[in-house]
Amino acid sequence: MAYDANTNPEIIDPQLTEILRLRCEGHSFVYISAATKLPQHVVKRKLEAYAESQKEEREALVQKCSDQLDYLWRRQLDPYCRTEKQRSEALPEKTAALLLKIADQKAKLLGLNAPTQTQNSHSFESMDEAALREEAARLGIPVPVALDPEPQ
Repeated sequence: MAYDANTNPEIIDPQLTEILRLRCEGHSFVYISAATKLPQHVVKRKLEAYAESQKEEREALVQKCSDQLDYLWRRQLDPYCRTEKQRSEALPEKTAALLLKIADQKAKLLGLNAPTQTQNSHSFESMDEAALREEAARLGIPVPVALDPEPQ
């Protein structure tokens, strides 16, 4: 009996392997579609299905790494928290630096250090000339005299 990726998950789908390789190389869905001779929606569906299948494993790995970082944090900090005197003293510089590195790694792991995206509430294409000049003045952007029909 022949096995394929649908009947035996241990066998890797060669099309999926090629799609993943091309995507990891940074190619677009259009390029991958042409290279694999698959419709673009099929390429996207295969990638989405693969991502969903890896979700539990990824979450377990994140939890394991988070637990390891917590352990390292406690291991470094606990000796300085045993007595009232120890709690009132400053941490040694090396320990403080290590704790900061651990906190930074955990933030990266959990995605807490990702830059925030802001939504632009207006479009410059929809603004008329007067509104553009007003916005430039508000932002402190000088408008060249040649472009400013109403010199001040």
